[in-house]
Amino acid sequence: MERFVPISGEMQSYIFDTIAGVIKVRRQAGAVSLLILVWVVLQAFTTLISATNRTWGVRAHNWWRALSSWAWWRR
Repeated sequence: MERFVPISGEMQSYIFDTIAGVIKVRRQAGAVSLLILVWVVLQAFTTLISATNRTWGVRAHNWWRALSSWAWWRR
């Protein structure tokens, strides 16, 4: 590696330890990333639904409340 990047042994050890640490915690990082991705997608769809309702002049309703109370089955 010294031919490509002229760094000292201490810096090389630091870089390799950092990479090894990232590889070690990749499962936890993947789980957190998945949760963040799901949250972002839900926010994007909420924004899209809100904008579409506003464009069509439809009164918005809280679909998550309807799902949680099973009110959507009775309609």
